[in-house]
Amino acid sequence: MKKNGFVKDFARGNAGVEYVLSVINKYNPRIDAIENKTAGISHDIEIEILSAHGTSYVYTAEIKYDLYAKRSGNMAIEYHNSKKDKASGIAATAADYWIHVFDKPQEAYIIETEGLKQALLELNPVRIVENAGDGNANLYLYKKEVLLQKFVLLEDFLCRR
Repeated sequence: MKKNGFVKDFARGNAGVEYVLSVINKYNPRIDAIENKTAGISHDIEIEILSAHGTSYVYTAEIKYDLYAKRSGNMAIEYHNSKKDKASGIAATAADYWIHVFDKPQEAYIIETEGLKQALLELNPVRIVENAGDGNANLYLYKKEVLLQKFVLLEDFLCRR
């Protein structure tokens, strides 16, 4: 049986979350990351960082798995769900951080969500795509080499914590 677009997108998204959780656990075992399984919450994971002084900080992260970036050279940033006619992705997230995961090789990059929003205001998208994916996502496409300059490799970010 062929999977529909939603099921495939959901599975891909979960693969991105699983990859990020594995990187977090590998590079900084002092960090406790849990996947958010509550429907309607505007972030994917919560990351609790325990400082050397015993203080605990909790951050949230939105994770996006971009399968086409390697092929296209562009990063896709979702901003609107065209089927539900409501904000989504960068326009809807309340997460502290945005983590963008790429495929082949699998890599993850992180930026503060507000920093990404500012970068998107400063840069012009290469293209705006409507009804992408399974027909429900409006996206901004940015040149990967340009937008990625604003991000930090997740491993490097974790090693500094």
